[in-house]
Amino acid sequence: MTDNTPLVSICTPVYNVVPFLEQCCVSLFEQTYPYIEYVFVNDCSTDDSLSVLNSVIERYPHRKSSVKVISHERNCGVSVARNTALDSVSGTFLMWVDADDRLDISTVEKIVKLQAQTGCDMLTFDSVYMLPDNNMQFRNADASTKTEFVRSLFDRKTNFSLWGRLLKTSIIKEQNIRFVEGRNAGEDLLFILKYAVLCRSFANLHENLYLYNKQNSGALTNMFSKEKSEQLSENMEDCKSVLINSQLYEDCASAYNRRIVKMYSRMLLGTAKMNSDRDFFFYIQCKGNEKTLKESMSSVPLLYRVLFFFKSFTLAHYYVVLLSEIKRILVKFKIQNNSYRM
Repeated sequence: MTDNTPLVSICTPVYNVVPFLEQCCVSLFEQTYPYIEYVFVNDCSTDDSLSVLNSVIERYPHRKSSVKVISHERNCGVSVARNTALDSVSGTFLMWVDADDRLDISTVEKIVKLQAQTGCDMLTFDSVYMLPDNNMQFRNADASTKTEFVRSLFDRKTNFSLWGRLLKTSIIKEQNIRFVEGRNAGEDLLFILKYAVLCRSFANLHENLYLYNKQNSGALTNMFSKEKSEQLSENMEDCKSVLINSQLYEDCASAYNRRIVKMYSRMLLGTAKMNSDRDFFFYIQCKGNEKTLKESMSSVPLLYRVLFFFKSFTLAHYYVVLLSEIKRILVKFKIQNNSYRM
């Protein structure tokens, strides 16, 4: 290996992904770029994920010596699994690939080539969302400055996940960027933000190289719970601290607040679909999340609030939530215990 052919570490946490894992591994082992280190962290899967992984590894003997399989003795959560992977990587660059997703086989070769041409600290490439009925292409917004990138991150104009990026391992290790143990929802955004504020330059490759699986109903992104919402809230508070400490908050506050409003609305909608909207509404009040939502709501235009909530909730089943939000505006967001009625 030379500077022109650096080692790339691909990290993949594994937990109960038997239906998707084989295709994922095949897409990784068949990469056209030869210098790849694979780090799989099995987070105590209760299905046959580990057996499937080992079986696929045996089919690629030329890759076998480059594969690390680490197994946790107990289920620790994806953030701990990611930290375990970080402790094991030795590549110049690092990529994250979820175990239910896939890569185009030319991905690593193309992004390493572009990184060498640009010298960027973060390279982001486009993706395809594989939905049950059709596929949707996602094109990342171009950003020439750190502020532009962070704004597009919170506005979801660029991918806010770990996957779909080439990162420099040296920045992660020298700055000790880690995942918060116990927080397994929203860990992507916080990690990428911590990394982004340290970057000097960014680049995009507008090719759909990452195949993001939106058909896995067991994925954490498709599940809603009070625990998940609490973790998302904590991570967003930490995002705010990162922005403040890096002196970016003033320029990115509007995008950050829009993200907060959208996040809470998605959670309300998701939990309502599971017939737990009453519990979740009181959860927002009782857990102190009301303050965060109130501050963010007050920072976005009134028309945006009205249109967003009108779009987010059907009047038939969620009319009470909509009326409560209107009342929240009229009383300057002061929620009273009797403001929610079924």
